[in-house]
Amino acid sequence: MEPIVRFLDLVQYDGNEPNYQFTRDLINGLLFFKAPQELNDPFEVSPVLDGRGLEKTTINKLMKVIIAMLSLSYGMTLAEAERELLRRVAHMGVEQYADIHRKQLRTLYFDLMRKNMESHGVCCFIQPNASRESLAHEKLMWSLYTNKASGVRLEFDKNALIDSIDTSSLKSAKDDLARVSRPISYQRTRPKIDVWKFFLALSKSSNEGERERIMINKIFKPYLFTKSEAWRMENEFRISIEGASNELLPFDTASLKKISLGPRCDGKVRSSLIEAFIDRIPIYDVKVSRSSYALLRKRIK
Repeated sequence: MEPIVRFLDLVQYDGNEPNYQFTRDLINGLLFFKAPQELNDPFEVSPVLDGRGLEKTTINKLMKVIIAMLSLSYGMTLAEAERELLRRVAHMGVEQYADIHRKQLRTLYFDLMRKNMESHGVCCFIQPNASRESLAHEKLMWSLYTNKASGVRLEFDKNALIDSIDTSSLKSAKDDLARVSRPISYQRTRPKIDVWKFFLALSKSSNEGERERIMINKIFKPYLFTKSEAWRMENEFRISIEGASNELLPFDTASLKKISLGPRCDGKVRSSLIEAFIDRIPIYDVKVSRSSYALLRKRIK
């Protein structure tokens, strides 16, 4: 089993009144997928756009790419797309048409990015290991993501969880692009997208599978799976699903392998999770050591 871990605060407040809906969602096997633009890192979904290659390319090369994009966009043969291009160029001249399309390709990239970023939802985890550094960082996760260690630590079987997520309710879900799951890549600089190379690669692609790989490498990976190395301690893993922006999706709770209750875990959350899962999932109490900066874990019988 390859574990992934999610730290959660399962209590929200409506004024002064506690709301336990998140606890009920977990018990009912529901996982929340957040809109990428609402994640807590302000640099999410914000790579740098490099348009220099698009500006410098020759008109002849640009026209070949435009023909290919017309063919892909409208289902034309290349011959039909070339005739359509000649018809359009005849109305305004090749120079003006090229200038317009340099701008339009840049806009089209943003449209593709926006469409995918607005429709996809992401669920974030960490990938634990037994190293001393990883264990030390987990102590920070309790404070960062569980409201002063009042929440829970959920450990999943990664593959079992991914396979069990039910996307049948999503109108835009597809078998081949419904989910993209991968570790975060940490970098010193923000990802830079060369718009010209992106469309050049698309224009040369020979099948749908190849185009999907280009989309993953040039849209999904830089926008959804790249962060500043300042976050490296999290060793983050993400599941991204098309059409799941701010949606709750069913998953099989059998993929949940361990539950740890924080040192300040809310009493109602604690009793609800024990009642729901104690017969089939190991549940642990986490306590603060009295003599060191350690969190001690003891299984609840």
